[in-house]
Amino acid sequence: MVVAVVVELTTGVAQNGVNKIWDHFFPPPPGLAVTSKVVDPADDCSGGGGYVFRRPLSELGDFTGKATTEQQVHKSGGAAAEYLIIELTLQRRRPVTVSVDDVRVNIKQKEPPFSRGTHLTFACQGGGVEVRTFAFDLDTSATAYTVVGRPPRIGGEERVERLPVEPEPGKSLKLFVIPYGLEYGYRFTLTVGWQENGESRTEEIDNGGEPFVVMPARNAAQYVSFGFFGGRPPEVDQGTYHRPWFLVDTGVK
Repeated sequence: MVVAVVVELTTGVAQNGVNKIWDHFFPPPPGLAVTSKVVDPADDCSGGGGYVFRRPLSELGDFTGKATTEQQVHKSGGAAAEYLIIELTLQRRRPVTVSVDDVRVNIKQKEPPFSRGTHLTFACQGGGVEVRTFAFDLDTSATAYTVVGRPPRIGGEERVERLPVEPEPGKSLKLFVIPYGLEYGYRFTLTVGWQENGESRTEEIDNGGEPFVVMPARNAAQYVSFGFFGGRPPEVDQGTYHRPWFLVDTGVK
């Protein structure tokens, strides 16, 4: 019996050593999978704030319609106006303990606003949707956020209201982040941090290999489009400028 116990212990120690060597050369994937999707700035019904361009409306052509891609906007020197809504999907993919405890913005470049130009917004033909959102005032801080917006609606995928949060096996969590700049433009990425079996892990999130971009619209003439090509969208009286929806009645600057 003593020999059997010794053999069993020796085998266990040897197997443990093999496992450590294997994990060293072939480390397991992180226990958390993070994917991102940018809500189209032209989708006003989902809270998008439109686009801002350096050029006057007369030079924008088909940008007065909603069938506009992000690549087209950037090639024309435009950017998302004031803010972006970024939807992060968090999913636990291994049987480990995961606690998501941090989300922050990494500012790569700060830019002055356009001295003039066009702020093109798009009219919503239905009711808008508001969800609990982690808002970052990039003019103030890239690490401090304020939770704004209405609580998540009942039904559908669970949305994160506060951190830390522990994703359950087989379920996805949605975390909505809104980095905004009302004074300066920013190019940035996001970092999501979590604890995994007692160890800290992070993942940097970008926009398909490029930084996310937002640009203030305070010096641009504002127009509203109803999604049709051709014709001139009506100009909005600059005296009636409205703050982004997620800052209204929240006490946030």
